[in-house]
Amino acid sequence: MQAIIEIKKGEQPYKIIRSPWLNDSQGPVMFKLLSKKCLDGNIESVYVVERRNGQKTVIASTNIKEDKFMDAANCFRQMIWKDFPQVDLTIEDIEPVNTSTPYSTSQYNAVKNTKKGIFWLKIKRWFKL
Repeated sequence: MQAIIEIKKGEQPYKIIRSPWLNDSQGPVMFKLLSKKCLDGNIESVYVVERRNGQKTVIASTNIKEDKFMDAANCFRQMIWKDFPQVDLTIEDIEPVNTSTPYSTSQYNAVKNTKKGIFWLKIKRWFKL
């Protein structure tokens, strides 16, 4: 399985925007903006559309300065709000991961998009694990 966004040694996950499951003409769909802080201080963002069957499509990728991240996030939100104006799209902080040890993985690919996986992330954040 290939990662959507690869976090290399020294890089950190940055922020994520994730819509709830929505319905369009092709069925259930989820929109995501995944981002990481690169070694040079820039933010790499990937815009993803995920279908219920697990198919993920990268629709865009950007590399911007950190102070321009909110502009990119707002463009992503506006794109989704055109078709789904009622959707709440909040920006979530991602806790840092240790990429220096073997088998350490990012939450981007470690947690499946299931109710259990999302619940686990919320529990970890609540208890600061």
